[in-house]
This record gives sequence, structure tokens and C-alpha cells, in this order.
Amino acid sequence: MLSRNDFYPLWRLAIPLVLSGLVESSLGLTNTLFLSRLGPADLAAGALVIWFFCTLMVIVWGVFSGVSVLVSHRYGAEDARGIAAILRDAIWLAILLAIPLFILTWNLAPVFIWFGQSPQMISKAIPYMHALAFAVFPDLVGLTLMQFLIGLGKTRTNLFFSLIWVPLSIFFNYALMFGAWGFPALGVAGLGWGACISFWITSLGLGIYLFLHPAYRRYWRLLKIFAKVQHIWELTKVGLPMGLMYSLEIGYFFTLSLMMGKIGLDQLDGNQIALQYLGFLSTFSFSMAQAITVRMGHELGAKNPSIAHRAALSGMITAFCFMSLIAVVYWVFPLFLIGLDFNIAELNRPELVRSAEKFLAVMGIFQLLESIRLTLFGTLRAHKDTKFTLMTTVFCFWGIALPMGYYLAKHSFIGPVGFWWAASLGALINIFLLSFRYQKIRQKQ
Repeated sequence: MLSRNDFYPLWRLAIPLVLSGLVESSLGLTNTLFLSRLGPADLAAGALVIWFFCTLMVIVWGVFSGVSVLVSHRYGAEDARGIAAILRDAIWLAILLAIPLFILTWNLAPVFIWFGQSPQMISKAIPYMHALAFAVFPDLVGLTLMQFLIGLGKTRTNLFFSLIWVPLSIFFNYALMFGAWGFPALGVAGLGWGACISFWITSLGLGIYLFLHPAYRRYWRLLKIFAKVQHIWELTKVGLPMGLMYSLEIGYFFTLSLMMGKIGLDQLDGNQIALQYLGFLSTFSFSMAQAITVRMGHELGAKNPSIAHRAALSGMITAFCFMSLIAVVYWVFPLFLIGLDFNIAELNRPELVRSAEKFLAVMGIFQLLESIRLTLFGTLRAHKDTKFTLMTTVFCFWGIALPMGYYLAKHSFIGPVGFWWAASLGALINIFLLSFRYQKIRQKQ
């Protein structure tokens, strides 16, 4: 039977991660608000660059999330030298990846042309891309150091630097976009330079903090920067499938939106209302999954598989209970949630409201299933098993949910909400597959 000793250590890891995720997600909202004040063309150009850049960086984020997995195991085994070696190799990997990512970000214009974007939009997007290119290196280094901290279980420090980075980003974004407080007015490009400056300040500050703090000084003393690299392949093997999986999930919901748009504007707008809550509130399940990975990594490294399993169960129960409350809100107060985007009393689009209510109702079921699915990802990730999660995501969502959703939406009485019923079925099948995989791993321990 689980006790509070199983829940509390996990919650201490998870709560700062949840708060960090919520704080960082607010940056996307402010960026959209700033871009909308510049005008429709600027909003479209900015949104296009953000979508491409974020999809690219999600893959990279997945690669570097392998740092926390490997560090957590070494931390549980009390292997300080191994932790230092992982940190060194991750820094080298950040340097190596920064070069092609800089070149790719600088030269995204042909990609936009290939997608048929207008010359006016591309001309506005190019300065933004060029500014973002200079943000790649500090972003990767900062990400490396953040994942290093998470692997050690120092998630409160992670939260502290998130609380520094987000206000800095908002300040510089606003100042450089609109020319406030004596800064030059750079328009859309100001968003890129604001990100660049805030990344450099935060990453340098975090590096100096870790170098000077006594708790981390021993890792730097053991750091032999020009020694033979040992862990780059392992970092890539563990992290790349996660990055690809996250990008495929983003791609799935993007494709779902495109299909909704072909059905009708009301269905598209209703679906976007549902998706904004999904993206914001899924932060809890993602953060709980990462906390499970770290907590289990510590215990697996210390050769305590039974405690690691109890941590996994504690995380699943916590995520499911929280998402149960969210589902109740979707089911009982849908009009309130819709009203946060539109004034329903003045909105003369009853079909939009009906569509959004249906999407939110089924999405409550979907997010309940997602809470289990994502926490199972965390348990498998703790065992460095990430390829299986990638393969099952492709199979369950792209192989089952998307074609089934299309059929239900276009050829059955269920209509567009069939996409969400199909996604729920895909998540349920994925849960069974992941659970089976996890039990197989446990039997080998």
C-alpha cells in the first residue's frame, strides 16, 4: 500500500516543474498579444516562424531531456564523476548542434517559399529568423544546465531561473518590438532579439551560479572538458526518440486543426478553444511524468526498484486525480471556459459554441487518459526505454486515431467530435501497450 512517503518526495520534484511549465507557457500568450498589436501581417509572419522554430526545438529539447535521465541514475548511484562526464558531453553536444541549427534557422526562407507563403510575409519573417539564429546556442546551453539540475532533483532552482527568464523575455520583447524606454522599434524582429538577449542573460547567469555554488562545485572540479566523450551517443539514443515523439504529437494536433478547417470555421474555432486548454493544462501531466523519471532514476541508480515502482504509481494516481478535477470543469462549466475567449452573449455563432462544448466534453475523457499515458512515458523513460514510446505514438495516433477520426467526422453521425473520440481511443490503446511494456521491464529486474 502506498504511503505519504511515496507521494511527498515526488511532489517536491513535480510542483516546481509544474509551476515552471505554467510560467513558461505564459510567454506564448504575451508574444501573441504583442504580435497582434503590430497588425495582421506581422501576426501571421511571427506565428509562422514561431511554429517552425518551436517544432524544431521540441526535437532538440527531447534530445537534451536525456541529460536528466542519465544524471538521475548516476545521482542515485552516488557517481559524481559520471555526472560530470555526462554534463561535459552534453555541453559538447550543445556546441555541435548549435552550428547546423544556426544555419537552418538563418535560412528558413526557402522553406516558407516552398509552403507557398507570400513575399510580404517572408520579408517580415526573415529578420525575426536571423535574430532567433543567435539565440540557438544560449538556448541549448541553458537547456543542458536546466536538465542537469532536474536530474539532480533541484527543480526549485529550475523554477527560480524560469521566473527570471520569462519576465526578462517579456520586457525585452516589448521594448524591442515597440521601441519602449529608449530601445529601437524593430517590429517582429524585436521578438527574436528579445529572445536572444534573455537567453544569453539567463544562461550565463545560470552557468555562473552553478560554477560558484558549493553544491555543484565538485562536478566542475571533476569536469575534464577535453577528455574523451563517452555519453553523446547514449544521450542521443535516449533523447532523440522523445523529441521525435513530441514533434509528432504537435504535428498530429496541427493536422487535426487543418482537417477541422476543411469542415467549417465554427468547428475550427471550437477546436482551437479546446486545444488551448489541452496545451496549457497538459503541463501538469508532462511535469509529473518528468518528476517520475527523475525520482525513479534516483531509486534505480541506488538499486531500489521497488521504491521506484511505488514512485511511478504515486505519480499516476496524482496526475489522474488532478485531471479528474479538470474533466469535471470541462463537463460542468464549458460555457465559462468558452466565454474566456468570446463574449457568448454578443456572439452570434451558436454552432461554434455547440462545437466547443462537445470538444471540451470529450477532451475531458481524453485528458484523463493522457494523464496515465504520459506518466507511463515517464516510467519507461526512467528505464531509458524511449524507442517503444515513439513507435506506439506513431501507431496509435497516426495509424489509428487520425484515419478513424476522419472517418467518424466525415462519414458518421458523430461528426467532427469524432476526431476527439478517436484520439481518446488511440490514447487508450497506447496505455495498454505501454503498461504491457512496463510490466515486461519489471519482470526482468
